[in-house]
Amino acid sequence: MNRSSSAGLGQWITVTVLVVVSLFLLYKLYQFAGARSYYPVGLDVAGVDVGGMTREQASEIITNRYLDAPIKLFHGEETFEIGPPRAEFTPAVEAMLLEADFQRTQQDFWAGFWGYLWGRPVEVEPVELQATHNREMLREALREISSLADQPAQPPQPVPSTLSFQYGSAGTATNIEASLPNVEAALYRPNNRE
Repeated sequence: MNRSSSAGLGQWITVTVLVVVSLFLLYKLYQFAGARSYYPVGLDVAGVDVGGMTREQASEIITNRYLDAPIKLFHGEETFEIGPPRAEFTPAVEAMLLEADFQRTQQDFWAGFWGYLWGRPVEVEPVELQATHNREMLREALREISSLADQPAQPPQPVPSTLSFQYGSAGTATNIEASLPNVEAALYRPNNRE
């Protein structure tokens, strides 16, 4: 028997395929390791989609949605705005992001990598809003709006030159206690804060 000491075509193809697959897996591993520093796709924190964001970006967007966006109140034809700091509204951003970090790191690295290769996203649970506000300060803001917008009722007035009366008009009065739950609900929403 005569054996050839040079590699055959089959061996070259096998080695080439193994090298290409290894390089592909290393590249995907590098991509996955980088993607783990971002929140998983589909993660909601306080009703805000933070998937694909860093911790700093998520903190900024949550703050923008809850602290920088005012609440719009409609009183008849008039519109008033209340800023969340006026009601001492304080979202627990750090606590929510810690829970989001747990969601991001809960899966085993290699199981997550396998899911990443097959295009299966990490299954995550939404993080609920954690916040507090001062109800009395909110009630005081509603009283201020009420003092500006409420109109007293006008009784019928006699018209001096004739024997007739001018019609009176109905007034408006704000029911602060009935309005308070709706205003609080708007305060705890990331959008449609009306």
